[in-house]
Amino acid sequence: MRFEILRANVILTANDIATVFNFESHAPTGISIIAVEYISISTLIVQYAILGTTTFIDLPPVDAGLYVVRITFPGSLNFNPHVIYRAIIIERAEATIINTTVASVVFNGNPHEITASLNHIEADLAFSQNHLVNAGTYIILISSPQTLNFRAASIVIEFTIYQRVMTNAMIVFPTASSITFGQFIYQSNLIGGSTVFGVFAWQEPNRQPAVAQTQHLVGFTPYDTHNNDWSQVSMARNVNLVVNRLIIQNTQIAFPTGVAKVHGQSLSAIILNQNNNLGLFAWENLNIQLSTSGNAWVSFTPHDITNLNWGSVTGWNGTVVRRQINVTVSHMVTLNLNGGTAVTTSIQALWICWTGLCELIIERLIVLRQLQFFKIPIAQTEAHILLESY
Repeated sequence: MRFEILRANVILTANDIATVFNFESHAPTGISIIAVEYISISTLIVQYAILGTTTFIDLPPVDAGLYVVRITFPGSLNFNPHVIYRAIIIERAEATIINTTVASVVFNGNPHEITASLNHIEADLAFSQNHLVNAGTYIILISSPQTLNFRAASIVIEFTIYQRVMTNAMIVFPTASSITFGQFIYQSNLIGGSTVFGVFAWQEPNRQPAVAQTQHLVGFTPYDTHNNDWSQVSMARNVNLVVNRLIIQNTQIAFPTGVAKVHGQSLSAIILNQNNNLGLFAWENLNIQLSTSGNAWVSFTPHDITNLNWGSVTGWNGTVVRRQINVTVSHMVTLNLNGGTAVTTSIQALWICWTGLCELIIERLIVLRQLQFFKIPIAQTEAHILLESY
């Protein structure tokens, strides 16, 4: 008689796993084997595969995902093989973004970087705005995408760049090149200054200042009023402007010429031609009576010695310009003019004058013994004859 003893079955048990990614591997818990005799669980083969695939490996999973666990009892002398399947679910972990940017800064012309940190290295942070320069309040979205093991995350921060408060000490006004009296202010060049912040210009460019007027307003127009607060800055300040005296040349002073007087008259009877708008001419000694032609001193008194430099003018003594001018002296004689009277007086030029009217009779008359005289169409028998001396 034949007697057969069949292999017994075993009962395998294990728990499904649902967890969150934590950088550690995850294996099923609660594995046990139930049999009529003791069987060590070390005889079991535990393998893992990504859900939907058929490739099983021995290493338990670490990354987030859905996994299938295959637990196999290979069988023994007295027990049949047995396989069970369990699931492991590893959820993605939360991503944490920590803002490390200061809440506000003051404008300085340089870009300001928005910074933050992330609790993993699987992705880089993205910023809706960054490297901000201009003054203002910015709403910035900082985000990280979903990765293999971490969820997507985002935060919103507020970042403010305040205006820079400008002061007078921060703005250096330019210096001015000198001009000469008579020139306009705009002909002075503004040199230097804080031109990086704005532009400088004369407030009264078409003014012609005197030598004594040394302070003149320069205006400042800033380039950037958005990022800078100019409320505490004086936009116009006095700048020293040197006005040099105008040098007068000899050619600008025309002393009178062709001055004539009658013998016996003093210089006070002769009015000098005032042909110069820079000053006045006057005889130095009004009471001099020249008997013959010669020179007499004339002074020129300038209207302006404050703004005009007379040092280059010949005859300048610090107060007036002194020069001698030639004065021609003429003689008056009386002749009887009766009919054909002969003229025996030696003369070089002869005029016959009466009742304010002069008539040229002869330009040059050589002394003759007898000379038929000109007929004069007047009734007077006596007239004054003016003789010019040479």
